[in-house]
Amino acid sequence: MSRLLLLFLFLSANAKGAELPPFFTAAPAAYYTLVADTIPPTIECPPSDTVTADPGLCEVQYDYMVNFGDDQPNPILIQLSGLASGSFFQIGATVNSFLVTDLAGNTATCSFTVTVQHFKAAPLQCEDQVKVYMDQNCMAELKAGQALIAPFGCLDFYTVELDKVAPFGNGPWVNPAFSPDDLDKVYMYRIIDPATGNSCFGNVTAKDSIPPVLSCTDITIPCAVLNTTPAYLKDSLGLTAGIPQAPDACGGQVTLNFIDTYSAEDCLTGFTETIRRRWTATDERDNESSCVQNIHLAQLPLSDIITPVNVTLDCSNPDVSLDNTGVPYIEFAGKIFTTLCSVDVDFNDSIVKPCPGSQNYYRIWSYQSTCDGTTLYATQRIDVLDTKGPSVSCDSSLFVMVPGGNCVGELQLPPVSMSDDCSPIVSVEARWSADGTDNVLPGVLSNGDSTGTFALISDFPVYTTVLTYVATDSCGNTGICEMPVTLADTAAPLAMCFPFLYAELSPNGSYALGADTLDLNSNVACGQQLFYKVRRTELNLDCLSGDQFDDAVLFCCSDAGDTIDLVLRVYDIPIPDGPVSDSFAISQSSDCMLKVVITDTLPALCEAPPDISINCNDLDPTYESYGALVPTCAVDSFAVFITSSITDTSCFEKTIHRIFQVFSATGQESQCTQQITINYLQDYYIRFPDDVLVTTCSASGNYGEPEFLYDGCGQLAATYTDEVFEVVPDACMKIERTWLIFNTCTYDTALSVVNIPNPNPNPTPNSPLNLPGPTLSPFGTPSPWAPEVIKIDPLDPAPTDYSSFWTPGANAYQYTQIIKIIDATAPEITCPTATSFGDTTVNDPLLWNQSYWWDSTINSQDLCEGSNPLSITASDSCSGADLEISYLLYLDLDGDNTQETVVSSLNPPAAGTVNFNNYSTPNFAGGTPQIFDGRPVMPNEIYRWAMHESVAGAVRTASVQWKTLNQLPPSGTIFGLPGIDAQLPYGKHRIEWTVRDRCGNEDVCAYQFEIKDTKAPEISCVSGQTINIQAAQGIALTVNNVLTNVVDNCTPITPFSTGPNQIVLSLRKSGSGNGFPLDSADQAVDTLLYSCADLGPQTGELWARDLAGNTSFCTFTVTLADTADVCSPAPDTLTISGALKTETGLPVEPAMVTLGSGTLSLSDLTDQQGVFEFGLPAGSDYTLTPLKNDNPLNGVSTFDLVLISKHILGLDTLDSPYKIIAADANKNNAVTTFDVVELRKLILGIYNELPANTSWRFVDKDFVFPDPFNPFLTTFPETISRMNVQMDMPEEDFVGIKIGDVNNSVMPDSLLVPDDRSAGTLHFDIEDRNITRGETFTVGFESSERVLGYQFTLNHDGLDVVDIQPGTGMSKDNFAVFPDAVTASAENGAGRFAITFRAAKTGRLSDMLGISSRITRAEAYLPAALYPQGEITTLAIALRFNTGAISGPGFELYQNKPNPFTDITTIAFNLPEAGEATLTVYDETGRVLFTGKDMYSKGYNSVNVRLAPLSSGAGMLYYQLKTATHTATKKMLRME
Repeated sequence: MSRLLLLFLFLSANAKGAELPPFFTAAPAAYYTLVADTIPPTIECPPSDTVTADPGLCEVQYDYMVNFGDDQPNPILIQLSGLASGSFFQIGATVNSFLVTDLAGNTATCSFTVTVQHFKAAPLQCEDQVKVYMDQNCMAELKAGQALIAPFGCLDFYTVELDKVAPFGNGPWVNPAFSPDDLDKVYMYRIIDPATGNSCFGNVTAKDSIPPVLSCTDITIPCAVLNTTPAYLKDSLGLTAGIPQAPDACGGQVTLNFIDTYSAEDCLTGFTETIRRRWTATDERDNESSCVQNIHLAQLPLSDIITPVNVTLDCSNPDVSLDNTGVPYIEFAGKIFTTLCSVDVDFNDSIVKPCPGSQNYYRIWSYQSTCDGTTLYATQRIDVLDTKGPSVSCDSSLFVMVPGGNCVGELQLPPVSMSDDCSPIVSVEARWSADGTDNVLPGVLSNGDSTGTFALISDFPVYTTVLTYVATDSCGNTGICEMPVTLADTAAPLAMCFPFLYAELSPNGSYALGADTLDLNSNVACGQQLFYKVRRTELNLDCLSGDQFDDAVLFCCSDAGDTIDLVLRVYDIPIPDGPVSDSFAISQSSDCMLKVVITDTLPALCEAPPDISINCNDLDPTYESYGALVPTCAVDSFAVFITSSITDTSCFEKTIHRIFQVFSATGQESQCTQQITINYLQDYYIRFPDDVLVTTCSASGNYGEPEFLYDGCGQLAATYTDEVFEVVPDACMKIERTWLIFNTCTYDTALSVVNIPNPNPNPTPNSPLNLPGPTLSPFGTPSPWAPEVIKIDPLDPAPTDYSSFWTPGANAYQYTQIIKIIDATAPEITCPTATSFGDTTVNDPLLWNQSYWWDSTINSQDLCEGSNPLSITASDSCSGADLEISYLLYLDLDGDNTQETVVSSLNPPAAGTVNFNNYSTPNFAGGTPQIFDGRPVMPNEIYRWAMHESVAGAVRTASVQWKTLNQLPPSGTIFGLPGIDAQLPYGKHRIEWTVRDRCGNEDVCAYQFEIKDTKAPEISCVSGQTINIQAAQGIALTVNNVLTNVVDNCTPITPFSTGPNQIVLSLRKSGSGNGFPLDSADQAVDTLLYSCADLGPQTGELWARDLAGNTSFCTFTVTLADTADVCSPAPDTLTISGALKTETGLPVEPAMVTLGSGTLSLSDLTDQQGVFEFGLPAGSDYTLTPLKNDNPLNGVSTFDLVLISKHILGLDTLDSPYKIIAADANKNNAVTTFDVVELRKLILGIYNELPANTSWRFVDKDFVFPDPFNPFLTTFPETISRMNVQMDMPEEDFVGIKIGDVNNSVMPDSLLVPDDRSAGTLHFDIEDRNITRGETFTVGFESSERVLGYQFTLNHDGLDVVDIQPGTGMSKDNFAVFPDAVTASAENGAGRFAITFRAAKTGRLSDMLGISSRITRAEAYLPAALYPQGEITTLAIALRFNTGAISGPGFELYQNKPNPFTDITTIAFNLPEAGEATLTVYDETGRVLFTGKDMYSKGYNSVNVRLAPLSSGAGMLYYQLKTATHTATKKMLRME
């Protein structure tokens, strides 16, 4: 038995309390011994393992088993580290350690490692374009999982980095975090697998998809508030909730819009109405949020109604209307509202008259609630009072002579006139005072109380007395009129004066003697007051003393030493002040004479003006403002001398002496001096320029400069230096402009300057509070030059007073102005549109000719190539021409219409090669290098892909070129020598230009272009052969009989006789057609058949056509002989002819008429008379079929749609069957609105031709319609068929019907010229405005008058059409949208419509919109009521902006129609003014094929051009229109 078992049994027995067997218990100790368990348990871990995580996972679920045991039961297993079986193991190594312990405490351990490897994707694949979306904080981070294309490994394992600096791909690589500054910008990202070093690249754009946070708050306002617009609620009523806040996570402009719905409320709610206002907030990236705001209009409490205040009115204007005396109102938010909703308001007046001219109105107002009937009363008092006395009119004065020397006399007062506005006059009286006694004389009223008369006064005193008339009305008001009354006796006063007086002139040489001072007790009979005047007996003009009696007499220096005779006149009546005539009151005055001796005892003294001290900036160079010499009478003359001459008062102090010398008449002189002290003063204040946040750049670079006050006498200077920082966190770039302000008189460069700090009181860097520049001035300086008091730093405990930096003697001041350029505007690119370039050069076999190139069209490895100038110009308002331009050239090199190869200017391929099929590779660096330049030249002469750049002013031009090594820009420069335009294989390619400014703004210009073969083959013929008619009376002439040689620039040459030919050859008899000859099966004609009828010389044409469709021909002659006399006489020939003319008789030309007779098919073009002619043998059958399908818009306009619409509605039916057929545009034998729709699409330019109809139809002229008003009742004949004709048929005529033309305005003949004069102009009124790039806005168009219909082309430069809002009676079918134009056709003349645009550039709306006729001719039609059917009176069309600008069609040359053409085409143009114009057509060699000069009217004009036969020019032609001020050239294609 093992020890383990014995121990087990022992422990078990004791555990159970069992008795031990006898041998175990009774045996002596010598028979057994307890042995300790020292044997450790066993444990076995699985081997270490390495597993690979599945693609996209960072962990692996791993199962394992650990085996353990012991010689004793129940060992215990503990995991010391690692993960349990079945757990998910992360990438990396996980050590799993285990400990097993038996019951005796013996242990054993084991461990193993599970290594999880990251799945290694080789190669990594990245999405080419990735978008990350900003969070609520406008932040984002690019994660690997957003960009990798499966399969990929653990996303946490990859390193993601961004390159934000162009050119992309070369770093610096930064963390993939995005902030608001990165919005909408395209960066390059890369993802790296650290385990393998593999990486991939792509482009990433940060987008904002978080809408603004819009929060609405309900508002309650009185129902009396009628204006509930948001602006009124917020700005006028102060309700901030009127316009909700809508902060946007990424900032920028948020546009708020709202829609209101209205609902009436029940009385129980307390409201009359609730407006449910749904707000919508849209940020700059069209993210949108909305909320609903309820605006409750509350019922008005009666207690809130304010009764109008009491009013007092003058009885002269007793207007007691509500407009004058007020109405009840409520007050809300400081405003008055008088519309009392929810209340019935009424009033009643009672009147009391306190006196005849006054009334008291007691206005009782009642306010009754419309909900519960509660009524409230209030009283308003309106007093109409007479408070104004009567108006009294009397004489201005009264003068009465009393005979003799009586001192009293009789006085008869004149009557007075009176009036009163309101009350009757009840009394009038005269009042005066005499000798201290008041006197009253009652008057008598007459003439309806308007006149007052008075009795005779017997004892009125002799002197002047003021008499007052007093009138009283019935309300006690009085009015007065005062009249001076003078009673004079006939006895004059006795004048007495001093006989002799002396007068001494004053120091200034003058003396005035008053008249009243000369009286010597003059006497008067009645003791009246006396009045005085005086005059000289002789006039002295020097003394300014006149010869009239005056209040005083003046003496001056010229009177010195003379005796002057004076006359004193004494009056006993009042006299006016100032001079009076000699005859004035002569009977009431008397005179006395006196003499005055004038003495001047003063010497000739010199008295200078006082000394003065001035600041140098106040100097008057004439010195006149500093005073003049004080003259005396003894001075006869004087002189002035200046002791020093001042030439510069800027920087030095001066003392100037003005010396005056005076001279008497006897030669005596004296001298005096004035001292002028000029003080130097440096005392100036400064206002430093504001910091600037520049969003609109200026070429001047002027962003403000210091301003000065009291700049003293110094020469102040302000200079600056700029330091530019291009890496700043909150702007594109920062300029630190350091100003130095100093006085050139005192500035010392060796001394220190005072540094003035730039204040930044707000912690937000670009806060408007941080922008103003400080003012520097002394303490206490008043506004507006008070010193700045502001915090320099937002953390400063207190503001700083800038007067502490000011000192009058400062050496200089230094200040740094901050200018931040925040340029968010992309450069402007002049971007070409899609172009097609025709190559006419000879193919170069050394270019694009390698075994791996293949053109399946020509089955050749030599790709045909041509050049297309690829260039753009760009400019930027901030960076000017300092731009980075690059291009990506997408090429289709295998002819499968997919551009699989890309040439990048930033990463060009090796010299002479392209990286074929690299479109899908990172940075287009992959692909297969394949040679395009196979020329045997030195390595430095091999062509390289390059970009040639040049700068002219602020414009940069870039072109795609091939350059040799020597033509590339030298190292460190960007401008090299010009190369050549890149020679590209034929096909459709695309180029994408990227232009970036210094601020990282960029714009892209991309367009398709095609290079194709337009060079015709060169062919020559054998000519002059003679061949015989064969026995069968005919002969076949083949291509081989006449071909000498044919060669083409691209299409390979193959013999005509073997296999399919790539250059196709075809024969034609001369004069039998135009263009490349084809048989009825559209196959080339390789044989010409001649018969006996062709004997003699015959001319033919051998045509060649290359694979591009270019054609040319040579002419040959052959003489047909009948030497065997096999030809029998020809049968008689009949003439079959007729004419194609319109319903009005105009010839239709050129039109094709086909004659079918058996197997014979002949065709003829109508001539200018519309005539065609054929010859046929007698007895023939034939069918004539006319056809003309060109210029579908000829004669078709919106006016036709007007007439067709009236016909459909039965308002004005079309008056001929031909017009009805013309109206059937879709050829379904009915005239419906569908025909209007089809024709409108043709007018709008949507259709180039009618899909279901030809442009012309023809009807047998002899056909009589059974029902002319329903021509579709029976089938009308459009052909003429005859059988067994035995005579000439000269009148096989047809009526030509131009489809869509129902007013016969078509020009069917090339010689006809339409009259395009208009009767006036229809204006569409538009609000002009400035446009910002990227904004979306709507333009309303409103016609200036009602018209019958209109059509036009609207050019929109730099604008993209977002939507069209048709006006009343219109739909969007009335418009067509093109990339740069909108066409309109409105047959109902709708006067209003609107178009929503998105701006692709910044500009002025009037510069971006214009009317044109280039797609749809611009014209309008006057009302139909004025003009019968068919008569068109047209108006021109123009845009009229509210600024006064008128924009109509300018000088425009339109594309010819039809194009291509054969011999005849129409060229239209528009002239801004009437005048002479010259139209010239010429071919590619410059040879003139047509020229015409004429006078043309203002507006739309057209010219029908008929070219000579084909020998005069075919292929690409050019036409040029030239006036005295304009020239334009276009291309057109003439077909053979």
